[in-house]
Amino acid sequence: MWRDRVLIIIILGIGAVLRFWQLSDAPAWYTDEATHIEIARHLLMGEVRYFAVADSWLLFARLPLFEIILTGLFAVTDVSMLVLRSLTVGCGLLGIVLLYLMLRDVGDARFALMGAFIFAILPQAILYNRFGFSYSLLQPLLILMIWGGVRYTLHHRQWLLMSVIAFGLASLTDVLAWSFIVPLAIIIMMVRWCDIFWALPLAMLPLSLYGLLSLWFIPEAFLFDLQYTLSRTSVGTLTSQWITLQTNIQVLLSNPWWVLAGIGIITLKQQRLLLISLLFLIPLLLIARTVPLYSLSAYYLIPFLPIVAIGVASLFVRGWDYLQTVQYPLVRVLIISVFSLGLFGTIVQTIMAIHTDYPTAIDPFLIEAEAAREVAEFVNGYADDNQIIVTSAPIGWLLNHELQVTEFQMASIADGRDAIHVPANLPAERLVIQAGFADTDILVVDNLWRNWGAVHIPQIAEVLAHLDDWQAIYSAGQITVYERE
Repeated sequence: MWRDRVLIIIILGIGAVLRFWQLSDAPAWYTDEATHIEIARHLLMGEVRYFAVADSWLLFARLPLFEIILTGLFAVTDVSMLVLRSLTVGCGLLGIVLLYLMLRDVGDARFALMGAFIFAILPQAILYNRFGFSYSLLQPLLILMIWGGVRYTLHHRQWLLMSVIAFGLASLTDVLAWSFIVPLAIIIMMVRWCDIFWALPLAMLPLSLYGLLSLWFIPEAFLFDLQYTLSRTSVGTLTSQWITLQTNIQVLLSNPWWVLAGIGIITLKQQRLLLISLLFLIPLLLIARTVPLYSLSAYYLIPFLPIVAIGVASLFVRGWDYLQTVQYPLVRVLIISVFSLGLFGTIVQTIMAIHTDYPTAIDPFLIEAEAAREVAEFVNGYADDNQIIVTSAPIGWLLNHELQVTEFQMASIADGRDAIHVPANLPAERLVIQAGFADTDILVVDNLWRNWGAVHIPQIAEVLAHLDDWQAIYSAGQITVYERE
């Protein structure tokens, strides 16, 4: 027992080092991280607001639990990217511990230690824990749902309550988690169908209370945002769904970890764990029909990474058992050496990536941290509170609260033009700053404008095409500050 405790502490230490080392600036900053920070810093001041848009965050597919936790951390520390990312790293580390406890409970110590180790060094898990995404909070919650589901199939009804509570919390964390109600309902119907009459209402209670409170205090804003959010999750034609699904399957099969996980899940000794894990992959299948699971949308995979660790761990444990039957010691040594070098190489590769600011496939859309700080320091000292400033979210959250700062998509809809994540028909009273580009005094242009905004939003392309009408007054890295001449 003491050996297992020492090993899990070592594994947790490895996971912590690979996640916390140079966390604040590596990788560079993603716009969704800035969304969480901006929402939380306004909530800290008693405002329900995201830049120029007030009253509700659901318009941006943000639910309250993660934002409230982050606000609480900001209240006792400071508003920073490091605090946000430390929260998501903490979720990942909690996931390692819970995965170990679950696999030890439903399997054995070897399986549990291997599962925790794989999750600790899994490259996707490390990278996406280092980003400040709310999806990381779904990792420990999904483990609790799976654990409770496995024990419930053994007719331990009290364990269903754990799954139900975990779902309730997940439903207030991210819209993606709403799809987890499907496997949860299937499990209940398989084991004891009458439990559905108390379990599902209890599971939906937190989300229902959130909806009722929103309808009471901000009915028009909530209904508008809910309709818009659901419209963004609507599916296309059967042909488009099939094409998207095929592409996503090809992407997953190109990742060796997912291939190993698929083989390992199928060969799980623990049949109940196999069944429950497969059921909780149904939401992934539903998502894979409608959105790409790569590039800027790869974060949808975050909640399902514990299942990847379960599959890979199962395969390795099975492989180890098989090696004991091999009669040639040299063959055993060679196979063990190859796999050990592969795992060691994964850790070394991650360390090298962190040491070089953690380059990623989405770097063209990320904002370099030091440049963002330099630009924000300049703008905070240069601008006054009468000027309208249009920027991207990764820089905007650094600007003083007293300044009139709006995000470039919000400036587009203020001009009556559509944007990708903000509808043009947003009621004008929702805009705290009703200023379009014609009213703007300062532009803070970065690579997010050029590589994403100009591609998807026609007005951003128009603004960038007419930058000769503006005077460049400061620059750092790929960020340039312009003032109207």
